[in-house]
Formats: sequence, C-alpha cells, structure tokens
Amino acid sequence: MLLLRSSFLTGVVSNFQFTNLTPSLMTNINPATTVAFTGYRPGKIKKSDPDNNFLFAEIQVRLLGTIHKLAEQGYKTFLSGMAAGFDLMAASAVLLARNTYPEIELICVVPFPDQAFNFAPYWKVEHSNILRHAQRCLTLFGSYHRSVYHRRNDFLVENSSVLVCYYDGQPGGTHYTVTLAQRRGLEIINLFGSE
Repeated sequence: MLLLRSSFLTGVVSNFQFTNLTPSLMTNINPATTVAFTGYRPGKIKKSDPDNNFLFAEIQVRLLGTIHKLAEQGYKTFLSGMAAGFDLMAASAVLLARNTYPEIELICVVPFPDQAFNFAPYWKVEHSNILRHAQRCLTLFGSYHRSVYHRRNDFLVENSSVLVCYYDGQPGGTHYTVTLAQRRGLEIINLFGSE
C-alpha cells in the first residue's frame, strides 16, 4: 500500500464535521487498485447529447456496469470529486454496486467544505446523502481558492490507475483531468457515446 501521494490534504469530512487531518488519519490508497471519476456537470452533460431525454439514466447504467467490471478485475477503491453531475452519479453508482461487491469502497474527495453551496437543490441533497454513506471522505482545503478544483483533479489522478470519464472534448476541468491522466499513463474508460 502507498501513502496518499498529495501533500495538500488539510482535513477530513466525517458526518459533515471538518477536522484537522493528522498523520494518524492519513489513510492508505493503493493506486494499482484505485479508480477515479471525472466528467461534466449537468449542463455540459445535456449539451453533449441535447436530443437524448434519457441521457442521465443511460449514463447511470453505463457507470454501474463499468464499476461491476472493475470490481470483478480487483479494483477496490473508487474516488469521486463530488461535483454535481457525473461525479455524484458515479459516487451513487459505487454505493449501489456495494450491494453486489461489499469489499469496494467509495472515497469522497471534497475540494473544500462548502463545495455544494451553489448546487441546485437536487444535487445538494445527493451530495449530502453520498457523504453520509461513503466509506471515507477527505477534504483537501479548508476554504475555496482559485486552484482547489485543479488540485482536487491532481489528487484523483495521482492516487489511481484507472480514470472513468464522461468526456466529449469540451474544455474545462474534465479536459484537464483526462489530459493529465493520459500523460501519466492511466487507463482511461470514456463513457461518452459508449453503448
């Protein structure tokens, strides 16, 4: 097992209480058996296929099938950056997959405590429910600053060997993360347009 490879961890999310992260709370993540997720927020997902009224349900089915396959291949840890849209859909699918594969775990990688403050009501509720049911939750910074999302995305790539994404080439954080994962040699599973 390798110790978390990012040096910017400052706290841990536990039942919505943020505390200082001490070395004893630093949990091991083995990148060789860890999968990270990256993808679009709800508006960009819809923009990728505007005529598909069932797109979110289709993505959820693809996610669940992919997680099942990865669990069968021995992947145990799944990292979600907890953004509204694909990240939360992926986290929800991991929790659902635990019914079949109880040995897998979800780690929520929250960039800062108030991440969900501006989320639409549905996504705020989903965010809270996932935090409550995840096996582990980490927050990377105590408050927002300009680079929190890039540093969160760096953490996801640094601590995994597979990246599952929903990516059609649109610019932004997903593009950044997929490009970084490609440079670092991660296996990339893109659910955009997959059947």
